[in-house]
Amino acid sequence: MRHRDWVLPPVAGGPSIALEVQARGVELVPVVTVRGLSAALATAGKFFIKPLVELTFESSPPIGLTCGVRDDYVACAPDVSAIAAAARLLPIAPAVTVTVSLPLGGASALSPRGASLDLAGTNAALTRLRVLGVTAEAVPAYPGLDLWGLADRLSRAAGFPDGVTGVVPRLGPTHGR
Repeated sequence: MRHRDWVLPPVAGGPSIALEVQARGVELVPVVTVRGLSAALATAGKFFIKPLVELTFESSPPIGLTCGVRDDYVACAPDVSAIAAAARLLPIAPAVTVTVSLPLGGASALSPRGASLDLAGTNAALTRLRVLGVTAEAVPAYPGLDLWGLADRLSRAAGFPDGVTGVVPRLGPTHGR
């Protein structure tokens, strides 16, 4: 479920940033998503772009979000220690401020953006979402941080649809030949 207002509206050739609600276990939590990145940028972003994302509910301390690459977008969600607080505040807070910064190698690819979003009607929307049977999402993880996973992602980003398994035969003779 996505908020009706955008943090950064979609434009041709650029990313969009939205506040969504996704399930983390049994909890419905706010998740900031960055969509509209090319596959290569999303893959490279996993290693070079470290989004800095915070949610601030009125009169509560900011909640930092942990970001990870999911298929073709970046999802930033509360880490395990903050899931309960975010799930508790979401249905009762009148508004939330989302702050996003996407640094790229010391320079800023996207200067810090902030948006205050009205949360009127959120509790009723969450109730409807539960009735519809929302499926649980995995907590954003960083798969591929091992050498094989890194090589596989980079191979796919370089145009090898089968990842490392498509590159290895091209590297030279294999055993048993």
